[in-house]
Amino acid sequence: NKSKCNLLITKPLKINELIERSIPLLTGQHQPDKKQNNQNAFEKEVAARLGGNRILIAEDNLINQQVVVELLRCVGVKTDVVENGQQLLEHLKVGTYDLVLTDLQMPVMGGVEATQIIRQSYSFDQLPVVAMTAHVLESEREQCIRIGMNGYVTKPIDVDTLYRELMTWLEPGVPDGVMDDLEKGQADTQELENKKGDEMHMSEYAGLNVEQALKQLGGNQALFDKIIEDFYNQYS
Repeated sequence: NKSKCNLLITKPLKINELIERSIPLLTGQHQPDKKQNNQNAFEKEVAARLGGNRILIAEDNLINQQVVVELLRCVGVKTDVVENGQQLLEHLKVGTYDLVLTDLQMPVMGGVEATQIIRQSYSFDQLPVVAMTAHVLESEREQCIRIGMNGYVTKPIDVDTLYRELMTWLEPGVPDGVMDDLEKGQADTQELENKKGDEMHMSEYAGLNVEQALKQLGGNQALFDKIIEDFYNQYS
């Protein structure tokens, strides 16, 4: 019963988790989330490395587009989004980008064919190309490298993996205001969590692994709520 339950802890019981999550109920004070603090520090490091870069994203799935764009926006990366490889090539003719992040399987033209064409004009170092793929087979990953891609991240996207892969290929550069915006966004997220509480979100999305989803999104509760809302509107 949501009105009677103040705390939800899953079994097997972990004594550290019990103590950490019970303190706010006993004292009336919110305790800093160590995991969130570590994530915030990592995001600041990422923003210092990636902020100001411009990435062209090729992805035909609306929800995947939203996830990637928001995760990059949070660390000051500018993005443009296209839905297939043909549009990707057209954008490269008129725009300047520091990296291409592309899905492999898309309508009209997939990421594999698009990358092969890109490599006729741009070298490995001139324009890094990173694949987003749902395939985990080693043969698929080897194909990405063989056709000229710099690297790959698997879907569903994990925020830490995405950031680390991009930091491997992008030069650092922070425009004015990125760190201030990041800190404000982190503060807003923390304020939201203080008001609503993790257990409230757990109960609102019964049947979903909320903890794992938030982990992959770097604890971005607002983005998670938006994805659920858009998914419901799109498929209901």
